[in-house]
Amino acid sequence: MYQRGLPPQAVYRFKHALIQDAAYQSLLRSTRQQYHQQIAQVLEAQFPDTVETQPEFLAHHYTAAGLSAQALVFWKRAGERALGRSAPREATVCFEQALGAVQQLPECPARHEQAMDLRFDLRRACMVLGEFRRALEVLREVETLAQTLADQRRLGWTAGYLTNLFWEMGEQEQAIAAGERALAIAAHLQEDAL
Repeated sequence: MYQRGLPPQAVYRFKHALIQDAAYQSLLRSTRQQYHQQIAQVLEAQFPDTVETQPEFLAHHYTAAGLSAQALVFWKRAGERALGRSAPREATVCFEQALGAVQQLPECPARHEQAMDLRFDLRRACMVLGEFRRALEVLREVETLAQTLADQRRLGWTAGYLTNLFWEMGEQEQAIAAGERALAIAAHLQEDAL
């Protein structure tokens, strides 16, 4: 290993990435998870700037630690931050990681609600990228989940997003049908925003 600087501010680097990989793989999985958890907790407690500017860093460590609930929070934050700085590809990766984390959570309605909201975020990134088919696939997943849970509000928003998506795709008849569904649900729920 190389040392740059003096302790406690010293930075250590492996001479070669293969040596780093071999050292990492030689650790027991439980030990690696503990290290990742400790790193994430120290970053969160002592480095608020890193938490703010690099949430994907914490998300990675919480994921490697097997702490899906914490990882989910930071993957979502990282995706939103990426969208905010016009990095939709990075946002897509982060939202997909968040969806992977949500799948590790215990089965409950809140888990499904989080999954639907993450898919709405993923849809935004897909739309910016012009990946309309992927956005359609994501919205169909939300629609299926919302119907299963009888979640009228998310069904309405899905219909509204489908309206815009179909219009962008040049499929006006489907856009009009989706728009009518969105309006009917909005009227039923008396939700002005929808």
